[in-house]
Amino acid sequence: MRRKIVKKEDQRTKITKEIFRRTLISLLETENLNRISVTELCKRAELSRATFYTYYIDIFDLFEKIENSVYEKLEQFLKEHDSNASRLEKIVEYVGEHNRLFSVLLNVDGSSNFKRSIMKLTRSFAGSDDKSERSNIHDYIEDYAVDGSISVLLHWLQNGKKESPQTISNLLTVLQSYSDKDIENVIKTS
Repeated sequence: MRRKIVKKEDQRTKITKEIFRRTLISLLETENLNRISVTELCKRAELSRATFYTYYIDIFDLFEKIENSVYEKLEQFLKEHDSNASRLEKIVEYVGEHNRLFSVLLNVDGSSNFKRSIMKLTRSFAGSDDKSERSNIHDYIEDYAVDGSISVLLHWLQNGKKESPQTISNLLTVLQSYSDKDIENVIKTS
């Protein structure tokens, strides 16, 4: 009997956190993160401030937890797939399924932390943590590829996802395809 009570509480907690998460995303579609108060969030969520403070320190803590959960999901996709093309396809599908979330995450002031963490994550899967054997050119290319991919994804979301996730992931694969020979040519001329 005790297990059912604990499980029910866990389910309520998940539901409550999801309500706060969705409400913050909704507010961020029209307001700056710095201008959203706990009172405003709770009023819109129809939950008490005491409930909010049970789970979060402040609005920024909630936002950071949202970023972290997305980061973990993206990391999972990168670990589960071996090829860059299959990784991109899964990520684009996920972004498309959660378009409101990503539209907000990639446009919020302070989302530069999110973008930096995404860059660091992609570098770790590109095997580019060892700076001693690489030139800065590699970093520039990776930064360009990640920023460019983010811009393409945002444009796709803002235009109503007219193209399929497969089309966008194929486009990103083509845009990111550069060979070691191409990089070496750039390094030689620098």
